[in-house]
Amino acid sequence: NFIYTPLKTKSILAIIPGAVCGMLPPCIGWLAAGGRIDSITLWSIMAIFGLWQLPHFWLILLLYPKDYMRSKVPNMLNLFSADQLRKVLFTWVVVFAIMTFALPLLNVILTDLAHWLVFLNALYLVCNFAYYFFLKTEFYNYKCLLVHLNGSLVFIMCLGILDHLILHYPRFL
Repeated sequence: NFIYTPLKTKSILAIIPGAVCGMLPPCIGWLAAGGRIDSITLWSIMAIFGLWQLPHFWLILLLYPKDYMRSKVPNMLNLFSADQLRKVLFTWVVVFAIMTFALPLLNVILTDLAHWLVFLNALYLVCNFAYYFFLKTEFYNYKCLLVHLNGSLVFIMCLGILDHLILHYPRFL
């Protein structure tokens, strides 16, 4: 935060240390619960949080462009058109979706049902963004996309928790 806060008034690159700051809460919680810093599960979760934050911020930027353009804070709309930013945002959403596919491959998500739910969530996320950005170009529903992106992260985190509860505590259900 000592880097991010002063940097955000000077450069659009402040989003990078900002994303790192957003990756720290899962790390702190993991370590506080007794997890190891070298855990692939921890680093996977941190990567997902990091990849989620950039499109999350860019959707807010596209939702309130006039507010950001009036402010003195540098932002992506100073460098790119809204159309260009949507293309960058879509690419990041695809990368975020692909990273969620890695969760079963890295044994973070373990049950077959959870594997399918991860796949369906990622597919729906990418299809929803593709529809609004490339097919329905007369109206961009950024609020809907923001809710879906945020809901996707919450869904993946809840799925991971339930997946581990089912495996380690089968009587949980």
